[in-house]
Order: sequence, then C-alpha cells, then structure tokens
Amino acid sequence: MLMMLFVALAVLVVRTPLFAQTKANVSIGAGLVEQYHLGFNLEMKQWQVGLILGGNENVGYSRRTAGWSLAYHFWGQNNKYAQKNWYLSTGMNYLNRRIDFFEYHHFFINTRLGRTFHFSPKLGLAVEAGRLFDIHSRYLFDSKNYPDEWFMCGNDSRFSTAYSKASLNAKLIFRL
Repeated sequence: MLMMLFVALAVLVVRTPLFAQTKANVSIGAGLVEQYHLGFNLEMKQWQVGLILGGNENVGYSRRTAGWSLAYHFWGQNNKYAQKNWYLSTGMNYLNRRIDFFEYHHFFINTRLGRTFHFSPKLGLAVEAGRLFDIHSRYLFDSKNYPDEWFMCGNDSRFSTAYSKASLNAKLIFRL
C-alpha cells in the first residue's frame, strides 16, 4: 500500500508543468577544483541543477571531487537553444587530495559567473569563473605507512580555515 502511494505521488510530481519542461544533459570538463569531471544536469526553463564527479590520478598523488550546483540563466538570447547564455551559479564542492602519506579533505562553497556557447540544440560549451570559499578543511597523516619511523607525529591532525581562491571551469555539454 505504501509503495503504491509513493508511485502515485511520484507520477503526480513528474507530471507537473515544471517537470514537463525539464531537459537533461551530460557534460565532460576540467576545472581548478573539479579536476577532470563528468556531470549530469537537469534544466528547468532558465534554472539548472547539476551534479559532478571527477578526479585526477598521478604517481604518489590523487584528487577526487564531487559537487552540486544551482544556476540561473539570466541574460543573452540564442537562436540555437531556448536557454539564455549568461548565468550565475552557486553550489558546494568536496575535494579529497592524497599526496604520498598525507590526505586532505576540503569543503568549498562556490559562486560563479558563466557563459554558455550553444553550437547546436544538442551541443554547447560552458565556461565559468568565480570564487571558492573553503568552509572546512581537514588533513590526515598516514603514519603507519610512512617509511621513516622517526617522523611519526601522530596520525590525525585537523584544521579549519576560512579562505577563498579563484575558480575556473570549462565543460562540453551534450543535451539528451
């Protein structure tokens, strides 16, 4: 009974006019915090909600990222696509960096101004620039795997900072 109620509610919500106008797209891109990433976005008129997963792997060094964003397209007309060109975006990013025996965890809030270049109704390029605000950071030292025992300084150190830095991102958009 509960399952039938849930399915009926889901059908009613999806059939609302807001979701009738929803379009989906996937993206592939690169950014200063996002690294190389894949994204999934839902477009609802001039609003856009997105998720990303990304990373970068090298010898002795790795980065993994995840994040979400909310964007509003506010200016600029285009004859190839209904969504406006210029947008403001905000969201949150998580970054995990591992360098040799240190592991860093960061949570950022981002604010960005972006421009989408529509090449066709199915293909576009988005470029964004803005600021990241580090709201929480933590680093861990992996002392049990460190080769020099004299350097063991404990395996857990924490810090919290409040700093900001520039943010850049570019992504190729494929509309479904």
